[in-house]
Amino acid sequence: MVWNMKILDFYGGSIVSEFEKRFSEYIGVKYGVATNSGTSSLHTILRVLQEMKKVGKRDAIIVPTYSFVSTLSIVKEENMPVIFVDVDETFSIDPNLLETALENSDKKIGALLMAHLYGNTSNMDTIQKIVEDYGLLLIEDACQAHGAEWAGRKLGSYGLASAFSFSASKPLTTGEGGMILTNNPDIHNWARIIRQNGKESWDKYVCLGYNYRMTDLQAILGLHNLDKLDIIIDHNRAVAELYYNTLKNLEKKGKLKLMKVLPKCNPSWYKFPVGVEGDRYKIVSILREINKNVEIGYNVPLHKMPFLQQEEDHHPESEWLAEHLINLPTSVKLKTAKLIAEKLVEILEVQ
Repeated sequence: MVWNMKILDFYGGSIVSEFEKRFSEYIGVKYGVATNSGTSSLHTILRVLQEMKKVGKRDAIIVPTYSFVSTLSIVKEENMPVIFVDVDETFSIDPNLLETALENSDKKIGALLMAHLYGNTSNMDTIQKIVEDYGLLLIEDACQAHGAEWAGRKLGSYGLASAFSFSASKPLTTGEGGMILTNNPDIHNWARIIRQNGKESWDKYVCLGYNYRMTDLQAILGLHNLDKLDIIIDHNRAVAELYYNTLKNLEKKGKLKLMKVLPKCNPSWYKFPVGVEGDRYKIVSILREINKNVEIGYNVPLHKMPFLQQEEDHHPESEWLAEHLINLPTSVKLKTAKLIAEKLVEILEVQ
């Protein structure tokens, strides 16, 4: 496809609209609102729900204790109470602990903000039942879950709204960018207003908003990469399978921990997380001699973020992950992945 650079709308025009349409169709949702990041997408969703009076400033938001910081920071930006729930072996929010938290909470709870870390998820059937039973809104942080599925349905299509990221490391990238997806026309309309500095039209302001727009230049890149997304995800899954087959015997020996994948889930494998014993910084340093994209996992669980300035309960799974997790890249060639996995086996076998 060839674009006429003279007619591009650098503030988000027809090409952005086409990207919104195409990506929402890909996920299986009616509406998309393109933004400049996954973080701004999450923030906009929370602002929209407040404008629509679906949640109030005093309503608590449930978040997992292990995720990228934006899952938490957008809630704190709105000065809303947070209830932390630990993750399970899928590295996603634990449904059993979620129900316990709901039973024991004395706060009014507005929504569950669920992160599909690494393009994986805990049991969505159970999550949906809990959300329905307790009258919660479900917001999906699907920033790492492009193309991931539960029971044949794509993640990002289960909640009232979902947020995706198109940063440079994602399988679908616009350099930097994001998108809000929803089946609710009111959420769609409000998100467009808040994304445009709170303007309903060029000269009519109706609420507090932000410059969260995506440009047509970014959307061109998004459309180009969307055409290749399934190929990229299939490759990532093949790399993840190679890692798993090479490392699974070490897990049986108790030398490492792999993320559990439930039978109904088909992860997209944004990265391949491995929990290791020993000096993980040294392990990563050795593996980075093969490929520089090997990295330390998130090393601070959300309930221990320094900006909270408060004492929080013990969340053992997240705390263990924060101390032990490394991420192996899935965007590499299979022969590179094989070298990484074999070197990791070599390192851990002698520990």
